[in-house]
Amino acid sequence: MKTIPSLFLVSLTLGLAACGTVTPTRDTSHEQAWKFIRSKQAPRLAQALPSRSLLLKDSSSQEATQNIVIGYTTATANAVKQLLRGLGSVDTNTLTMEHSNLQAMQVTLPADLSANKVVRALQQSGQVRYAYVSRNIQQIKVPTASFSLQAGMEPSAQAVTDPLLTKQWWLKNVRADQVRNIATGAGVVVAVVDSDFNRLHEDLKAEGKIVTGIDAVRTTDFEKPVLLQPTDPLTNHIHGSGSAGTIAERMGNSVGGAGVAPDAILMPVRIFGSKGYAGDFNVAMGIIWAVDHGAQVINNSWGGGGNAPLLRDAIDYALSNNVVVVGSAGNDYSDMHSGPENLPGVISVGASTNTDTKIGFSNYGPRVDLFAPGTDGLTTYSDTNDGYGLFSGTSMAAPVVSGGAALVLQKARTLGVDLTPYQVKKLLVNGTDPMKDQPQGRLNLQKALSFSANTLPQDGGYVTVQVDEQVSRLGVGLVDVSLIPLDGQNKGMPYTAKTSQGFMGAPGQASFIGIEPGLYDVKVAGPDIWAVGGTRASLSGTVQVKPGHHNAVVLNYAIVADLHEYTNGGMTRNNTFEDATDTSLISPELFEEGFLIGGTFDNSNYLVAVPTKGPDVDIFRVEANAGETFSIQGFDWSISSKASVLLEVYDEEGNLLAESEPADWDSGADVLLNHTVSEDGTYYLKVSNLEDVEGLKSYYALILQKSPAEE
Repeated sequence: MKTIPSLFLVSLTLGLAACGTVTPTRDTSHEQAWKFIRSKQAPRLAQALPSRSLLLKDSSSQEATQNIVIGYTTATANAVKQLLRGLGSVDTNTLTMEHSNLQAMQVTLPADLSANKVVRALQQSGQVRYAYVSRNIQQIKVPTASFSLQAGMEPSAQAVTDPLLTKQWWLKNVRADQVRNIATGAGVVVAVVDSDFNRLHEDLKAEGKIVTGIDAVRTTDFEKPVLLQPTDPLTNHIHGSGSAGTIAERMGNSVGGAGVAPDAILMPVRIFGSKGYAGDFNVAMGIIWAVDHGAQVINNSWGGGGNAPLLRDAIDYALSNNVVVVGSAGNDYSDMHSGPENLPGVISVGASTNTDTKIGFSNYGPRVDLFAPGTDGLTTYSDTNDGYGLFSGTSMAAPVVSGGAALVLQKARTLGVDLTPYQVKKLLVNGTDPMKDQPQGRLNLQKALSFSANTLPQDGGYVTVQVDEQVSRLGVGLVDVSLIPLDGQNKGMPYTAKTSQGFMGAPGQASFIGIEPGLYDVKVAGPDIWAVGGTRASLSGTVQVKPGHHNAVVLNYAIVADLHEYTNGGMTRNNTFEDATDTSLISPELFEEGFLIGGTFDNSNYLVAVPTKGPDVDIFRVEANAGETFSIQGFDWSISSKASVLLEVYDEEGNLLAESEPADWDSGADVLLNHTVSEDGTYYLKVSNLEDVEGLKSYYALILQKSPAEE
């Protein structure tokens, strides 16, 4: 037999292909399908709040407060207010920042409503950045620890006439008495976020010494703050007076003693009323107001609040505006930290004795940045205008460091350099003497102020982690993100945040400002079990964080999540017609164009949140008029899923009207459903999985299109 040349075989094959007689091959790279679905808009299916009766308290309700905090954006402000109208009579305090998406309100709910249920319903609405039950901030109690001065610890006489200087041992301990010719804090504004301080005290009052502050306890509208004037009398409690005097008690006026930065300017920010605690909304309001009105250092001698989203927003707002934030490490004899000192970029201060050991009650651990004197600090800790008292605890230690920060900023100004909060932190941390029982050092201001314009430390690192739903690429909120240092002083102590807490308000975003440069493990948890559907499987990685804004790192993670699984305020799942996900807020124009929905098949994540039986299905409610046509494309294999999608359309009576069929390979989709409805009404799209597999790899994509009736 004569052999056919190979060239002829090639030509024949090409010819047959051109005639369409060869079966086309499917795109096994899955790129075509991903590219197609990503070309479609993926809206958040905003959900109305459930009926008020579903939000009432029940026998399991144990809320300690009726106050909730809601973060939102300019775009969703009106929608949030509309949602709240359905709850009945509510009292609101508003915090609205111009030129920023940092907007929030505190809402006092009627007594019969469950705060936890309302919060969960708001989280499911698609209109808020976050919602949570308000958290209390605790004023740190002043311990009664004391000691006897050892020989050589008595403060040296200074060229001033202040009679109590010889009793202020801690000034010599941190070498404040040795740097008066370098800096005194002149021109630096330090906000004292605390109870009020006595602005009429003889060793605090002076022309220009105190600037107007805010009473965040009594302020209910950020645009109309209740102000604290320099000549107003003390409102309540003396804790803030101890902090203020430690920072900036005047020097050279022949009364009292002196502070670390005696010429610093003080700003009162009252966050504590007579009960000694405050809501985190008030604290955040005070911090943000202080930043907007010139504070350069913010002292926080208080604890609690955890990672309350609005409080995190306020701290990030301060740091991003180049304001130094100092926090007390706490007096719980623990390495657990729950106040602002636990947040990235904040200077955390523990309390030390005159012998450079940790005071017994002081918190400790790698989260603490440095120690400072925290016992028997004689200062303006008094409720009289000429009285003095002994201030102690990390409540004292933090103001010592805040005063030190004011000195650093003044010297930097004389050198003509601008420092970031991280650089101030590093100068203070690097300028320490060894502690006898802790790896961190004790503040030494002579060392801290020895810098020049040519010896400044490098800036800190800036990291943003963006977590998106894998199919739609919509940001997923309430996902836990951790950065764990693999080296440096904070090695092994994770910085944590929840997504959508960054002050710019980007959904799915967690920001870390001013962290130590170095190598970090990154941990991204799965979707929050109470807020988002999908498999709770964590992702991990490593990142090298470099110094400076110009080296800012943006990390992108995609998780398998179902943003539309929960309905009725998060109390039901969309697996029945009654509890279907509503699409009524989608515009007719977007319906006609076709939009993208991503989902999962997974029951394991709902065993606690919403118990379920049987395989997972998702049901969507769609309104349609007679003659309109549903055109629905389903994607599973083509986007690397292990699921096999079945689409079905039902009418209001539960009658099956149409189901999907396998799509041609060249269409890009895996299944198609086309159906023209015969009458006006409500219809239900049911999405099921034909495979007996659920979990991480069982996800799907839909492109839902509704075309108008032909004329």
